[in-house]
Amino acid sequence: MSIKTEIEKANGYANIVGQINTKIQDIATELDVNIETDDTPLSLLDKIETEATSEEYKPDADMVWARKILEADTNSQNPALGAYKLICLLRGESSTTTFMVPLSGAVKTSDGAYYSTHSTITHTWDDTNVKTSAVYPNMKLRWIIFYYPSQYANVNGDRHQATCASGAVYCCLDNLNVNAIAFGSDYLMEYFEYINGASFSPTNCQMLFSASYSLKALPYIDTSSAISFLNMCSNCPQLSQVGTIDMANADSCDDSFQNCANLEKAPTLINTSAIENFNNMFSGCRALKYVGDFDTSGGKTFQRTFSGCYALQRVPEIDTSNATDIRYIFQDCYSLVTIPTMDMGSLTEEPTSAFANCRSLENIKLLNVAKSVSLAQSSLLSRETVVNNIINNLVDLTGQESQTLTLSTAVKQKLTDADIAIATQKNWVIA
Repeated sequence: MSIKTEIEKANGYANIVGQINTKIQDIATELDVNIETDDTPLSLLDKIETEATSEEYKPDADMVWARKILEADTNSQNPALGAYKLICLLRGESSTTTFMVPLSGAVKTSDGAYYSTHSTITHTWDDTNVKTSAVYPNMKLRWIIFYYPSQYANVNGDRHQATCASGAVYCCLDNLNVNAIAFGSDYLMEYFEYINGASFSPTNCQMLFSASYSLKALPYIDTSSAISFLNMCSNCPQLSQVGTIDMANADSCDDSFQNCANLEKAPTLINTSAIENFNNMFSGCRALKYVGDFDTSGGKTFQRTFSGCYALQRVPEIDTSNATDIRYIFQDCYSLVTIPTMDMGSLTEEPTSAFANCRSLENIKLLNVAKSVSLAQSSLLSRETVVNNIINNLVDLTGQESQTLTLSTAVKQKLTDADIAIATQKNWVIA
């Protein structure tokens, strides 16, 4: 075959690749996928796949019915109190419900009761004309509307707090701006939302929705003033969708989404450069498939950040240049194929089990490796990856205590004597 023919053939391949790349860009644009300047066709395909498989949560028919009631309500008993309100939807068989009548406010129930004295009420339901659930036909539907004297609901110290009724599965805020919502302790809340300029701006997200076992999705919450995200949504097994989280005012997000077993796509995280602790952030998120880029440049501890994320195949580049502890960071990430560059130069703790049971791992790059590290279960690593991305980046420990790089038997057999010598000459043991 002539050189000219080879060139023509190569140009033909290049044109096909160019057309494919252009098509991928077009599809990403149509789906309103965020395209970064450093995106490759493969990374865009990942984003497109995530967009295609992430269905937006929609309130069920009962919730839509309750929202329409709220929108139409004018508080005929006291129209002056009709502007700032929220509705709670209850779905079940309980004959009584307990709630607090807001200070200078009022409460109205679906069976016609009206309360205007600030006190705790245990309301007994009159089910003469009760509506049946469109979602669960064997359940009764009731609603409670809370009326507030101002746009900021109750003022509790410096907190503007709204209160839901116990047993509520849905809540909708109308023209209320609050930084605290008491959802009750029965963990039945599935979803809440806002209409007519209402908003929720918590000043502290610590344990905000922790152990909300029925919670399915979260709307956008203005978290820019929140000082902590500790356990924000931990142990929410049905949570599948979370809006953008702004961490501008916090320094820790430990356990924030731990054990959210149904979460497939991590929320978009912004303003995270000041966060120091990412421990257990997504640990136990067994269905998690996609994590977008977020700034970890200020991160110091990453213990178990992604541990137990069985379905996760790729992660964004995690800046660990200031990290002191990455123990168990990717432990039991069985499907993880690629781990971008990780700088281990600041570690004070040995990275125990950081990559334990990463059985699908093919690509990894470690910099400034000065402490023993194990990739014993990662048998798919190539010789080139191990030599170029790990062995060549081992810190020279001549005159110091030796450290160990543990590889699977299959990977170790791929190394030449010369490859191993690069490590041993730096006082490293290849095991």
